[in-house]
Amino acid sequence: MSVNPHLFIQSVVEAQLHTDHGDPQRKGPGPVVCISRDHGAGGIEIAERLAKRLDIEIYDKEILNAVAREANVDEALMEQLDDRVRRLKDGWIRSLLTGQDVFPEHYRHHLVNVLLGLTQTGGVIMGRGAHVVLANRNVFRLRVIGSQLRCAERVAEKYGMGIEEAEKRVETINHDRAKFVWDIFKRRLGECYHFDLVINTDHLNDWDAVAELVIQAMRVHGNLRGEVQ
Repeated sequence: MSVNPHLFIQSVVEAQLHTDHGDPQRKGPGPVVCISRDHGAGGIEIAERLAKRLDIEIYDKEILNAVAREANVDEALMEQLDDRVRRLKDGWIRSLLTGQDVFPEHYRHHLVNVLLGLTQTGGVIMGRGAHVVLANRNVFRLRVIGSQLRCAERVAEKYGMGIEEAEKRVETINHDRAKFVWDIFKRRLGECYHFDLVINTDHLNDWDAVAELVIQAMRVHGNLRGEVQ
């Protein structure tokens, strides 16, 4: 998916600016859903339905990576983003108990800024450790899992490959996702207490029904008020 990092970051900065000024004409930010998922477990299908029902955008890893990699497209704009999320970032730093250097890499610095900034716009955020960065914000953290075999069956059907190849693909992608979160944030994806809801989709194939289940959980959690589509 192509993305213009300048326009993306500008939208986040403007959203935060309106919030800082208490703009009464601006609609408040939408809900934020952080989705961590096993490959083939239906995470993207669920995300698409949630985004439609909640009238928010999906931010996948391609968009977030592009922003983090290409943050130098406009240094002044990135400085604005730094300023807008500084107070949010300070709270996130205090929440870390690992004793690690918080920003040893240029990538993580900008990724965290963008994730924090998205709390001012709302959206469904796919992966990238968003459930860690936004743990103390008003977001809903969802983990979608499935057995390797069931996930591989879905992948094989979707991409037209053999089951053995699909199983290897599932194993590799799940490993890479877990490694990313560990390397960047020192958290393990298998630790379910980092999430508000964990759904095993081995026997759940109705993605609309699953999305409705998540929405009801968000209501209980306090993330939603009023009606949704």
